[in-house]
Amino acid sequence: MSDNAPHGVAPSGGAAGAYRARDDGRVAGESGGVGDGCHSGCRAVGRVGRIRPAGVRRRDRFLRDAIPLISLATQFQKDEVHMIYDMRIYDLTPGSVAAYMQAVEEIALPVREAQGIALAGWYTPDVGPLNRVVHIWAYRDYAHFAKARPAFRNDPRWTEEYLPRVKGMIVKQQSMVMNGSGFWDERFARAFGEIDAGP
Repeated sequence: MSDNAPHGVAPSGGAAGAYRARDDGRVAGESGGVGDGCHSGCRAVGRVGRIRPAGVRRRDRFLRDAIPLISLATQFQKDEVHMIYDMRIYDLTPGSVAAYMQAVEEIALPVREAQGIALAGWYTPDVGPLNRVVHIWAYRDYAHFAKARPAFRNDPRWTEEYLPRVKGMIVKQQSMVMNGSGFWDERFARAFGEIDAGP
């Protein structure tokens, strides 16, 4: 099939059948999706000779793919049942672990706590990879998570003090956002207190 066929004109060969008009005016072989005979950069959409530009096709595909994510985010905000835990694993340059932890204790921890984010755990390996820190931050729910993360990242202490201080220390980052279970959330609240969503 040639990409040089003019718009609305069926390419030659077997693919031409995809442009054969049916009695109802739709393109033969079309069921609302991409017609088999549509040349590069267009899509048959219901009437012979009607096409959609590639940009519109990409937009439609983006919206189609985004719908499940939007629905999922809406469901999280609607339920807001469990606490959210953000686990982060950082591999640091050799010899920088102590300096990095000091920067977190003096700057990053207070900045996060000002937004109601609780430090649920901080670990360094005893056996396993060296120069690694594992930290877990607790949020009240997804609404708190969505509000607090941009807030602490825009805090001047974060951008002007913490980031310059730890620049070059972090070699690799991994993160995982996890849902808490009901029985663990209750124990967390007893041990650390209820999480305040911050200002």
